[in-house]
Amino acid sequence: MTPSISMRSNPTMVDSYLPFGSPATSTLCTIAMALGPNSNAREYSIKVALDTGARETWVFADNFRKLDDDWNETDWSEEEQSTQTFKMHRTSWNTVSSLRSANLPEARLEFADRSKIKTCVIHETLKFIAGRYGSRGTPISIDRCPLSIVLAANRRAVNTRFSGMLGLAPENSTSSYKVNHETFLERLVSKDVISKPCFYMRVLPPDIYTKELADDSEGVTSFICFGEWPCSKTPRFVEIPVKTWRSWTIKLMSITLSYPKAGTAKDYEEVEVEVGGNVLLDCGAFASIFKNECRNTLYARQGARWVTFAFANDIAGLIHKVVCDAKTFLYYRDRNDDEEEVVLGTASSNKMILGLVRVM
Repeated sequence: MTPSISMRSNPTMVDSYLPFGSPATSTLCTIAMALGPNSNAREYSIKVALDTGARETWVFADNFRKLDDDWNETDWSEEEQSTQTFKMHRTSWNTVSSLRSANLPEARLEFADRSKIKTCVIHETLKFIAGRYGSRGTPISIDRCPLSIVLAANRRAVNTRFSGMLGLAPENSTSSYKVNHETFLERLVSKDVISKPCFYMRVLPPDIYTKELADDSEGVTSFICFGEWPCSKTPRFVEIPVKTWRSWTIKLMSITLSYPKAGTAKDYEEVEVEVGGNVLLDCGAFASIFKNECRNTLYARQGARWVTFAFANDIAGLIHKVVCDAKTFLYYRDRNDDEEEVVLGTASSNKMILGLVRVM
């Protein structure tokens, strides 16, 4: 199932999709992004990861500095600067001295994996290539997008296989700066690229996606799209209310792990873990994080075939259950053992949606 691409000379994100890079290059979903109105997005692009848990979109400055655990800045050694990873991150022509001489607003960003970066914010044109990864599609250009430039970073932030992040937090999320700037989704709306701040993400397991790239077929691909679902087959969407308006947070009641019983093909032993709290949906994180009592039970055993997420579906207390493949969390199983693909998306700033597409 590949989305159809508009043949207009100036495509928008409504009728196009942005394909993900091969999952073999990173554990996060990445897309290609270029900076500047005159940049050649086909020949020069930055690999940025998608982050639904963050408001800021950021890339590294050309000569970003080194941070220690106390936020103190020093210079990187010549040996450190000679590594391929370090060179890969030097993706912006903005220098630390030029940015700081402009007295731009600065902020400190710290992530769950203890990565730390110091940034300042500018406005820049962002370009994206629509269509299959590596295709010759027409670039989509969004001007004057708020863009954070990394002035300094600690070693953990540098040791990644991507050189920035595209922030996809809701419009009312909290900014790291004293003054709120438009989010990427808000900018798409204000530029009339899309009519409402929503997106859809379709992610395939690595083995299927790698085969897809090798075969160069027109069958399936992983992508993110904005505004409208781009495929002819519309998923069977289920709405789940967002519990907090500052982030994509929903109420997760429980997680049930299903383990195959020895010697049987369809019988399962189930272990239910009560959560009963708000959870943040964050595609910019490398792993799920739970409180201790949940984590100990969830990680005590391996080999689960299915995992059932029970969400609070509305204020009346109704529960909606989604049964996903435990290895990829990408396939749904109904009572008839038929499987459907799970598509994550947003209906608005106060609703998340799970779309279920029949697997052919």
